This record gives sequence, C-alpha cells and structure tokens, in this order.
Amino acid sequence: MIPREDGRLLLSDLLGAPVVEGSRQIGHVLDVRFVLDGAPGPLLATPRMLGVIVGARRRLGFLGYEREDMHAPALLARVLRRRVREAHLVDVADVVEFADGRVVVREGHRRWATTLAE
Repeated sequence: MIPREDGRLLLSDLLGAPVVEGSRQIGHVLDVRFVLDGAPGPLLATPRMLGVIVGARRRLGFLGYEREDMHAPALLARVLRRRVREAHLVDVADVVEFADGRVVVREGHRRWATTLAE
C-alpha cells in the first residue's frame, strides 16, 4: 500500500489494510470518510479526506447503516449497527503514514464515532 509512482493512493489500496498504533494492530481499514468543503468545482466542491474508519473485522463495510435513519430490514440493521458501534473514525491528522501495506496511527489518537446524522 505504498503510494503509486505518480503519488496517488487509491481507496482500493487502503480498504482492508491493517491499522497499527505503536507496536500493536488495532484493526483494519473498513472505509475512508471524505467531506466536500473545498473550493467549488463545476459539479461539486473538492473532496477532502477526513479520516479512516477502523474496525476489528476486515470484510463487509457498513452498507449505509452508519446513517442514523437506516433501520430496515431490522435483522440486518441490528447486526450492522453493532459493527458501527465497534468501529471508530481516526482523523487524518492522527494518521502518521500509509506505508508497508498498513496504516500507522498516532498513539493515543482520539476515537471518533462513525455514525452520520441527517
């Protein structure tokens, strides 16, 4: 997961990568959160990476259930909401490096909630 020759790092390079804090692995990258608050473009504002979402299990993201208004189907919502609670968002400022096939985060980083409100 080293950035490509042209300096780009693709989202597919990050998904599933181990996340390390100090000398211990704390999980895997489940998703990457972006915000659209940059300079206005022809269609949208320029996206900016807010952080990475870290969870214990490598597979199966949240499928939209990190949104507070997602409740159906109930059985699926219940299972995926548990995954949302177990995961946390690491601010991009707390990411030390993307290298050697892993994401290294600052020790003692703040664990932000992953839920999204409407």
